[in-house]
Amino acid sequence: MHTPMSLLGKALPYLRPHTHARRFVSVAIALALASGHGSAQSGDSDGDGLSNECESLFGLNPASAASPNGAADDPDGDGKSNLQECLAGTHPRGTFVRYFAEGATSGFFDTRIALANPGPTAARVLLRFLKGDGTTGSHVLQLPAYRQATVNAKTVPGLAEAEFSTIVESDQTIAIDRTMTWDASRYGSHADTAVVAPSTTWYLAEGSTVGGFSLFYLLQNPSDQPTAVSVTYLLPVGAPLSKTYVIGANSRFNIWVNQETFPGVGTALASTAVSAIITVLPGGQPIIVERAMYLNGHGQTFSAGHESAGVIAPALNWFLAEGATGSYFDEFVLIANPTSSAALVQASFLLPSGTVYTKQYTVTCLANFGPVET
Repeated sequence: MHTPMSLLGKALPYLRPHTHARRFVSVAIALALASGHGSAQSGDSDGDGLSNECESLFGLNPASAASPNGAADDPDGDGKSNLQECLAGTHPRGTFVRYFAEGATSGFFDTRIALANPGPTAARVLLRFLKGDGTTGSHVLQLPAYRQATVNAKTVPGLAEAEFSTIVESDQTIAIDRTMTWDASRYGSHADTAVVAPSTTWYLAEGSTVGGFSLFYLLQNPSDQPTAVSVTYLLPVGAPLSKTYVIGANSRFNIWVNQETFPGVGTALASTAVSAIITVLPGGQPIIVERAMYLNGHGQTFSAGHESAGVIAPALNWFLAEGATGSYFDEFVLIANPTSSAALVQASFLLPSGTVYTKQYTVTCLANFGPVET
């Protein structure tokens, strides 16, 4: 499977580590559990089968086996006991969870995750990084009240050069964004906020492989079971194309849409506009889906790029606050019709003067439509 990094064909100097990186200590979350199994350093002061290390990291009391600190307790209510969470390297008190399907580090790419704690209580935060081969890395930090911090993924052991998804768990409500930059000069970047929850269905209206665009679908499986998904590619004309993929447990999966092949039509997606419906097949677990697009130009690899999570349901009304056209900007509105019937769509363009321009479009069933150039 080709990836954004394999497309580059060159290695550029690593960027300077982010100045916030010194605040944090990366830890291996293969935590010793029982005093009989763990090291003397980790210990088990209360004899409850949980190491002092695990309990201290995640806000449990290492001197008490009483609820909610005992091995069998489940303070975050996720159906996994404190013992199971420590064994799995997850957060025993992770009541707040967010997801990023996309992430990459290399001599070309950098990924930084920004966290903000808007509340009066310090947050114990665990970031788990899921790679395509099923291996994982972890990073734990305590985020003080009313403070912001940034984690440079490249400084986490095992992530100096990797493609990964991220799960963020916290015992307090926090805000989380991800920014990716590329090239040592950082001439390119994109950013997005975290996804709230996995879903069994995702929709991506935007997508193009025309004129130098490279299109990638990023799929994250945060569950302990492999999951099969069906991707239905919606084209401007003609019947949709479909393909099935299997995402390994606790891993990230990358689809380079330009390179996908189909029986009888080959690389039919190599130069086309395309939307997608991504559906978990029966028996599978919910996933997270994001889409990244890059454009080569002006002698630069990925001279432009943007990224966005999918949406989990179609709607009858959509609102876009941002928009600009003129000598410098072009604006495009992308529409996908995932239903079996043609859709009549009316777009209303609101100007600062209060003037409203409207236009109607017919979007064929199971098709990509656009871009609507404003």
